[in-house]
Amino acid sequence: MNPETIVKSFIGDYFYWNNKAFTQMEQLKATFEAALLSMGISYPPTIEQISDIAQFGRVQSQNASKNARLLNEITAEYKKIIKKYCRPGHYHLDPSFGNDSNHHPDEEVIVSVVVADDTAIVKTERTKDLGFMKHISDYEFYLSHEKGRWNFVTFEKERWYLEQVYYVNEEGRYESL
Repeated sequence: MNPETIVKSFIGDYFYWNNKAFTQMEQLKATFEAALLSMGISYPPTIEQISDIAQFGRVQSQNASKNARLLNEITAEYKKIIKKYCRPGHYHLDPSFGNDSNHHPDEEVIVSVVVADDTAIVKTERTKDLGFMKHISDYEFYLSHEKGRWNFVTFEKERWYLEQVYYVNEEGRYESL
């Protein structure tokens, strides 16, 4: 695969992962809120609402355990993306996700691809229509090329690795991988 194809594929995989992670966390939050409501407690709870501290503690503890398990699952899925696109043992930031993914295959376009020897920089631009204005986010994907080692998973003798993704604005470049 060439650098452009890898970046497009990463954007799609990241978008899918982000949306799945966010949906799962929202479902867990809704379950916790429903458990509190069944006890007559709104979310977030006030001190006055917590009449049975032991019962509230049990519900809170169960939610914390489910939350930790889900975050471990989400992190494991993110690591699969890192493993798919990056070199073995690649250092990455902890995953972050939200209701609006950093990358979106329908809103992010490649604006330039520069390949020099065994490195490539792919610049993208994501335009979000906020209704009253358009918000543009710029990203730079840094890739490196390795050849000579046969990969029996991808059946490639040469391949490009994603080394880093930067969010770029007028104040600087920020690691986001």
